[in-house]
Amino acid sequence: MSDVAKNIRKYRMQRALTQDGLAEKLHVTRQTVSNWETGKNQPDLDMLEALAKALEIDVSALFGGGKEAYPRFQRKAIVWVAVLGFLALLLLADRLFLAPYLLELRKRTFHILPHFLNACVLEPILRVAAGMLIPAAAALWYRVRAEGKLRLMLLIAFALLLLPALLSALGLVWPLGAKLVIFLSSDPTGFRLTLAHRICPFLAGLCLYPAIASP
Repeated sequence: MSDVAKNIRKYRMQRALTQDGLAEKLHVTRQTVSNWETGKNQPDLDMLEALAKALEIDVSALFGGGKEAYPRFQRKAIVWVAVLGFLALLLLADRLFLAPYLLELRKRTFHILPHFLNACVLEPILRVAAGMLIPAAAALWYRVRAEGKLRLMLLIAFALLLLPALLSALGLVWPLGAKLVIFLSSDPTGFRLTLAHRICPFLAGLCLYPAIASP
């Protein structure tokens, strides 16, 4: 097997692409990709350039020479990690300082709105960001992106997981949302609130990043 064949297979697998997935990007058949990887056929010069672009590498990397270009998805992941990391730090500050202060304020003044907005709006948003941070950090080393049906399933899971927090946030203006807040708050263990406003948004973030990560 030639170096080109080995490297096509190597970089395809590093990008978590199937032969069908690579073939779709290049508008060729899966058998064509298979023939390249087994060394039965060699891609022409134009196709080598298209292959390098699809695999996000330099053309020279296909021949085993030069260095692999730093993948674009990794460069974008650095930006994601920086932004999401900042939001995760805000979540930590919220839990350590803001949330206790607003809870004490509610007890002293009976003003529930600031505490409600923090618990039902701000914290779920920050927890989504914290959930997204994990796959974003993984993308620094490995491509994290869902496509096709998996992407759709992740988006649906994101919406369903975030739904309780969203409906709770509407509790100020929507009677059914207010009833949901009362139901969640009626649990003496606090598990319902924890599940709706903390655990589910975090899991929603885990689902969201692979679904929206750029190719």
